[in-house]
Amino acid sequence: MPLGLQAKLLRVLQEREFERIGSGTSIEVDVRIIATSNRNLKEAIQEKKFREDLYYRLNVIPIHIVPLRERLEDIPLLVNHFIEKSSRENHKNIQSVDENVLKLFMRYHWPGNIRELENYIERAVVTSSEGNLGISDFPKELALGRLADKTAGFSQDMTLAEGEKYLILKTLEKFQGNKTKAAEALNITPRIATICCLLLGIVAVLVSFFMEGGRLGAIVQLPAMVIVIVGTIGASVVTTSIRTIWNIPNLLKLAFFSRSTDPLQTIDMIVKMSEKARREGILGLENDLRYVRNPFFKKAIQLVIDGTEITALKTILETEIAYIEDRHKRGILFFQKMGGFSPTLGIMGTVLGLIHTLSNTSNADRMAEAIAGAFIATLWGVALANLCYLPLSDKLRLRHEEELAILDLVMEGVISIQSGDNPRVVKTKLLSFIAPRMRGAEE
Repeated sequence: MPLGLQAKLLRVLQEREFERIGSGTSIEVDVRIIATSNRNLKEAIQEKKFREDLYYRLNVIPIHIVPLRERLEDIPLLVNHFIEKSSRENHKNIQSVDENVLKLFMRYHWPGNIRELENYIERAVVTSSEGNLGISDFPKELALGRLADKTAGFSQDMTLAEGEKYLILKTLEKFQGNKTKAAEALNITPRIATICCLLLGIVAVLVSFFMEGGRLGAIVQLPAMVIVIVGTIGASVVTTSIRTIWNIPNLLKLAFFSRSTDPLQTIDMIVKMSEKARREGILGLENDLRYVRNPFFKKAIQLVIDGTEITALKTILETEIAYIEDRHKRGILFFQKMGGFSPTLGIMGTVLGLIHTLSNTSNADRMAEAIAGAFIATLWGVALANLCYLPLSDKLRLRHEEELAILDLVMEGVISIQSGDNPRVVKTKLLSFIAPRMRGAEE
């Protein structure tokens, strides 16, 4: 719309009257305006192509219509609707589309939105016979299945999450969907170092035992295992809550398989959000929420979008961090207590074994073997404490410290965004949270 026409429209909206061409009589109007645009009007304002006063006059209740590529779950419903509509209009008996066609639809980028989908369906219905629509009924560019998120490949305007997703999808495409090969190419490997090192310690003990002529059956004794393992669990459960017990599988998953969060990636995401907030306003961050995986980070950004005052924002986030810290410490303390109880229960098992052995001294030949067997409980208690419980406790403490560092970094970054700090200041401030050797080229 030309700037001159924009000025005239603004006058009509403000004065609620206009004059016909060639007439000097003003005509009053009482209308409601519904305005739509597929362009970024804030960028148009910066480029002097759209009047800022007209924008704020029209922008009373903004409604953002999400493009089809961002609501792929609607595609099956829309496909069925358009098939029914086109079949009725063209007197065809098309029932549905093949499953492979739906998969391609879910991968396509849909630059033409719903109209493009409707046109594809109508074209396929017109040119096909009765039955289901297959891949051969659609154009080649659709059958190739271009990526849904970015049509022009990798872009510097992508968020970190978008870039990650693009790279993973392109690699999967390169290896024809083979996830194992794609993971190897991207150096995405499961975190098995903890399991391997734990097994290494156990194997070292067993190997040394076998090298001295020991037998596995000599140390696998059910009474000793029961008193140490079951007794340790029982004593530890008494000291904690049932919620901590139910959370043990999650704690083990965290210790063995959790991946450390890269602070530099988090900093990059916060800085990009800071730049966007200064360019488009805080509300512009709403579209970025779906790319945030960390629940704490997402909650913090949502509070900023909701306009939470800085002092209240900091209080809420600090309280959240305190509760997270408390939950983590319960798990750490639970395994630490198991590491303390286990050797004690082992000694108790040994004492009970010795009592039983010394009370039956009629067979002196078997006494030495019985005394040796009594000490198996101590072995199990000390081994489980030092090869299992205490290492798990320390591993959870390490994960706890890493997560707290990320949470503190996120809190500082989000508060900086709410304060309207310059993105360069935000980046400099956040880099101070990590070790100098990790900053590298970021500084």
